[in-house]
Amino acid sequence: MSRPKKKRTSRPRCRDCGAPIVFFRSWTGNWRTFDPKPVNGRTHVGALAYPILYGRAWRLQELVDELMARHQYSSAEAEDEAYDVPWRVAHTCRETPTTTSEREHDQ
Repeated sequence: MSRPKKKRTSRPRCRDCGAPIVFFRSWTGNWRTFDPKPVNGRTHVGALAYPILYGRAWRLQELVDELMARHQYSSAEAEDEAYDVPWRVAHTCRETPTTTSEREHDQ
């Protein structure tokens, strides 16, 4: 008799930098990594951020078109709605962790 599989209790981490990440399906259908903390889509400046709705990441214009078709919104209403959903920044490794041997070599 096999043992039941354990449910993952820790948050997934980037294998390169060790930062926490979340996965969402992108507009291409592939899974992409994002930083776990949402940002404000209206005021975010910097790295690329994407709106997350219906469990996937969207390009802004594609989400506006989807909201117009699904909810019969006008273009302005759909754009406002798109900016009001949570946005996430695509994950990029900021620093690679140094190993002990690299630290000893640097000293």
